[in-house]
Amino acid sequence: MTWALLPLKSFASAKQRLSAILSGAERQGLVTAMVKDVLMVLSNHPQLSRVWIVSDDPDAHQLCQQFGIDFIPESSLGVSGLNPVVTAAAAFLEAKGAGELLIIHGDLPLVDADAISAMLATARSLASAGVVVAPDIHGTGTNCLWVSPATAIGFAYGENSCQHHKLLAAKAGLPFAELNATGLSQDIDTPEDFLDLVAVASNRPNSHTFRYLCDSGLGQRIAELNAANLNGKIFSGSRHEYV
Repeated sequence: MTWALLPLKSFASAKQRLSAILSGAERQGLVTAMVKDVLMVLSNHPQLSRVWIVSDDPDAHQLCQQFGIDFIPESSLGVSGLNPVVTAAAAFLEAKGAGELLIIHGDLPLVDADAISAMLATARSLASAGVVVAPDIHGTGTNCLWVSPATAIGFAYGENSCQHHKLLAAKAGLPFAELNATGLSQDIDTPEDFLDLVAVASNRPNSHTFRYLCDSGLGQRIAELNAANLNGKIFSGSRHEYV
C-alpha cells in the first residue's frame, strides 16, 4: 500500500503571487479550503494506507486531527525549504515502514479519487520500483510525485522539476512515467490560475473551495474584476509555489 505526504508551509504566508487580487486573510482562507479538498480525497482513498502532513503551522496540525491523518512537525526534521523537508520526511516515513510514497501539493482543489487512482495505476504499470510524475498544466512543474522506494531519488522541486525528476530517475536506474490528469495539473499559483478556478469551481459544488468562493464573495468579485477593462494586467505571473 502507498503512503501519501503533503508538505505545507505557513498558511498565513502562502500564495504570495495572489496578493495582487487577494488579501492575506483571503489567501489564507483559500489555501485552507484547497488543502481540505485534497485531504478529503486522500483520507478516503482505499489505496492509500496512511496520509501525512509535514508542516510547522498549528492549523495544519488541526487539519490532521480533523481528517484523522498523521503529522510530522517540520521543525523536528532539522531542515528548511521544500526539497530538504521532503527529503527528510521521506526518510522518516521510510524508517517507519513506507515503501511507496505519493507526494502531493495542497493547491490542487480539482483533484478527485479518479486522478489518484490513475496515478497509482500508472505506478503499477512500472516495476516494483520507479518514479511517476503528474506535471502541472505547462508540463514543467511537479504537482504529484510517486516514488518507490520512498527515498529512491532526491527531490528537485522548483523550475523545470518534472524534467529534473525524470533525470534523477534515470540516474538511479529506475523506470519513469508521466501522467497528465486534469485534477492533478491545475494548481493555483497565479491570478490567472485563480481566474480559471473561479470559472470551473461550480462543477464541484460540494467542495470546500467552491463553498469558500461563494461564502466569501471572492468568486463573484474576481469574475467582475476580470470582466472589467483591465487589459489582463493583473492576471499574469509565473509558477510554481510551495503551498
